[in-house]
Amino acid sequence: MKSSRTKIRLFQHQADYVNSDAKYPFLLGGYGSGKTVGFCVFALRQCAKNAGKTILLAEPTYPMIRDVLQPTFEGLVRQLGFSYEYSATEMKYRVKWEGGWCDVLMRSAENYQRWAGLNLAAAGIDEADQLRDDRAWKMLLSRLRDGNTLTAFGSGTPEGFKFVYKYWGDNPKEGYKLIRGKTTDNEMLPEEFIKSLKDNYDEN
Repeated sequence: MKSSRTKIRLFQHQADYVNSDAKYPFLLGGYGSGKTVGFCVFALRQCAKNAGKTILLAEPTYPMIRDVLQPTFEGLVRQLGFSYEYSATEMKYRVKWEGGWCDVLMRSAENYQRWAGLNLAAAGIDEADQLRDDRAWKMLLSRLRDGNTLTAFGSGTPEGFKFVYKYWGDNPKEGYKLIRGKTTDNEMLPEEFIKSLKDNYDEN
């Protein structure tokens, strides 16, 4: 399917994330800050750099793929005017670039063991802070073996001191970069939503 080519406006933290040259960037932001949009735009940028290759996009659960990732990704592909195909049985998008097609697999991190055998050019986990541990992340890294960028990326909301904090916040290793965004950076959110968060959450 194809639509007319348009441009999208990114918030500063989204642009910093999308344009990051870090090997393992992570977008950490509050509710409604546009994390998943930034995540999907970053993924499309990886497609542009890896035409003819495969990338993987994951959510912690299958319902999150259906309810969050797919609508956001497909909406952006349509808005930006790229030709694409979708296979429901394979949960795979094929997005067309000048250099060829890029395959985008949608997968659940709950079943990360099934990623074994994949050869990926890039891969990312949205809402990675909701995972219990780093096993899915490590499996993802082990699959980066066929492409031009071989980068892994993530996004999420601050949820304590789980593996995301260990990898990106505490004492990050070489290649790991944390980009932060705030809920209030999204001026399109209703004022009532912002007020509700401030009334019911502390500063952390």
